[in-house]
Amino acid sequence: MLDKLPVGTLILASIESTSQTLLTIGIGYLSARSGFLNDKSQKGLQKLTINVLTPALLFANVGAQIDLQKLITLWAVPAFYVGYICIGFIIALMAGKICKFDWAACKFVAAGVIFQNTTSLPIALIQSMASTRAIALLMREDDTPSAATSRGISFILIASLLSNLFRYSVGTWLFSDSDRKRTNESDSEDGELLDTTPLLNATPRRRKIAGMAVSGWHRAREIFNPPLLAAIVALIVGITPPLKHLFFSQDGVFYSSLTATIRQLGQACIPMVMITLGAELYTLPRDTSSSTKEMVTAIILLKMLVMPILGGAAVLSLRQWVTDDPMMLFVLILLAASPTAINLMTISQMTRRYESETATVLFYSYLVAAFTLTIAVSAILLIFQYKL
Repeated sequence: MLDKLPVGTLILASIESTSQTLLTIGIGYLSARSGFLNDKSQKGLQKLTINVLTPALLFANVGAQIDLQKLITLWAVPAFYVGYICIGFIIALMAGKICKFDWAACKFVAAGVIFQNTTSLPIALIQSMASTRAIALLMREDDTPSAATSRGISFILIASLLSNLFRYSVGTWLFSDSDRKRTNESDSEDGELLDTTPLLNATPRRRKIAGMAVSGWHRAREIFNPPLLAAIVALIVGITPPLKHLFFSQDGVFYSSLTATIRQLGQACIPMVMITLGAELYTLPRDTSSSTKEMVTAIILLKMLVMPILGGAAVLSLRQWVTDDPMMLFVLILLAASPTAINLMTISQMTRRYESETATVLFYSYLVAAFTLTIAVSAILLIFQYKL
């Protein structure tokens, strides 16, 4: 049986793991402030991360970790994520009504609550924790720190698949002013796109159908982005033994060449994302109006206080029906405690709604996360040591 670690050691491990992540974000912030990372270079890094590094991370980790049996046992991750979204949406709407927000503001608060950072921050925290003694609490009997870390990353990446799907569908609706208004605007925009096509002189009905097709194509491209496609390919490879052997067995044809290259690129993903995140937190415009302060306060209180407590309580109370893997339990609680997704800014820019408000939410969420994540990780580790 694992010897119990002193409380001070667990708290120190939590501080060490979160500080590594937050210091990397701080380097990005200072780099932007010093002019090393301007708007153009930040956009270049974002494109590199989204189109190359993140897909590499997804393929390397999901493909190596997953198989058909594990895929079946991972049902708890999507179940928890969908439940989290539903509960968060209901609580956000209730809080919005209590604060007397209008419907559009209520939906914005809901978006800030239900969409959390499901990739960069949780993965960075787990990778940092692997270098501390606390990783022993998240390992199974036959585990190594490296195996436990890789397994935790694979759990997080499964959640990120769902996050992409919900963010670019539900998230777009939550940011829209109204369903009717947004539909009319979309039709108008699609019409503008078609003014440069041979359908210029087509009948209104044909133009509308073509406009819907164009809109659907762009929406599909937003949802099925490179990270999601890489994860789907990784799932196919992982659950297909001959393909998995080719890529992930040491005697496989691609193991020492293509797979090794993909892994190297994936290892660069998280530091790059953290640095870019820090730079964005410096450059994003912020809104200091009273209405924005009210919405930001509501989002931070719900996202960083209420949801972690509810999520943690749900996972721990249902653990006997969910899993006996401490790493999976840790990941599920960590996802509930993560701050608002930085990618929410993309939805804001797409819909041209709440851009400065979203930037304000992100800035203060990650400032608060410096304290709340340390507390959350310490609490989780203490519970794991003395209760599980």
